[in-house]
Amino acid sequence: MKISLIVTAISTAAAFSMPAAAADFTGPRAEVHLGWDQLGVDHDGLKGHEDNVAYGFGVGYDMPLGSMLVGGVEANLDFSEISRTDRGTANGTAYSAHVKAGRDIDISARLGTMIGDNFLLYGKAGYSNSRLKVRTTAGSASLGYSENNDGLRLGAGGEFAFGQAFAKVEYRYTNYESGFDRDQVFLGLGWRF
Repeated sequence: MKISLIVTAISTAAAFSMPAAAADFTGPRAEVHLGWDQLGVDHDGLKGHEDNVAYGFGVGYDMPLGSMLVGGVEANLDFSEISRTDRGTANGTAYSAHVKAGRDIDISARLGTMIGDNFLLYGKAGYSNSRLKVRTTAGSASLGYSENNDGLRLGAGGEFAFGQAFAKVEYRYTNYESGFDRDQVFLGLGWRF
């Protein structure tokens, strides 16, 4: 439902924006985003995929690299609602393993090309650090800890500008150490300063 509200807001803003000359995709920017998050787990007895909602915000800076190319850097901080618990019995002892996705930070470079006057198609690559909260229980013993995983993030997206505001759709794939990977699709709204 939240995603449909964002799509409606983006469509409405695009429909009522005044036609302008070529958009300026350069300078500092800030955004909020919401989307789908899927975490692939193969760790501490947990194996499979879990998905849920993710949300966050980002900041960035872009500069022209010719008449049609734009390059930049960005940082994002995201939070996920992904959580998974597996239970079983081994040697007559009940056990459980629970993993919850924590915060996710990325720093990326992006390169894009303008298509028409108001649309930027881009790709990105960078570093991500994701926190996972893990709790394992065997019988009456319990152990909880957090671990940070470093990963390589790749992505692609499209950004539509209307005035200083912009709307975007972005896909991200991240391969983390320790047997995790992540697929995400975000819708974002932002402002260029």
